[in-house]
Amino acid sequence: VEEFVFNNYPEKNIAFAIEEEPLGTGGGIANALKMCHNDAVLVINGDTFFNVDYQLFYKQHLHHNSDFSIALKPMKNFDRYGTVLYDHQHRITAFKEKEFKEEGNINAGVYIVEKEVFLEMNWPEKFSMEKDFMEKYAGSFLMHAFPFDNYFIDIGIPEDFQRAQQDFKSLFK
Repeated sequence: VEEFVFNNYPEKNIAFAIEEEPLGTGGGIANALKMCHNDAVLVINGDTFFNVDYQLFYKQHLHHNSDFSIALKPMKNFDRYGTVLYDHQHRITAFKEKEFKEEGNINAGVYIVEKEVFLEMNWPEKFSMEKDFMEKYAGSFLMHAFPFDNYFIDIGIPEDFQRAQQDFKSLFK
């Protein structure tokens, strides 16, 4: 994260972590983390876009001495996503299942992971980042949440994929 955020995107070698078979979200992340050189690693879901202030996100991660930080998107009137609960110190206390909510904060698929802390947990080869890590360790791990009320889209349904085609034209002029 530090190189990405503070060196204004210098040219870097890119390594690809190839999965011979699906490893689940957690297994895929653990596999990729083994190739990373930095302690703090920015992880972004490939099927969402969240316009996060990465410098602020990283500063918050450091300030809270977090091992795992999640960027949250505040939402209104939704049922497609579960919600993330956190206390006044931004420590995540729980993840709630999908149900209609008038308002809440959702996991927007942008994380900062402390590589060594995460890999020391001796994960199986295949596991779910959401179920086997986030939900299981909420409240017992230095896991913090930081809301950003910026543009977010999840292209997991055809309507939003089509909407992204139009939105991105204006976002990335």
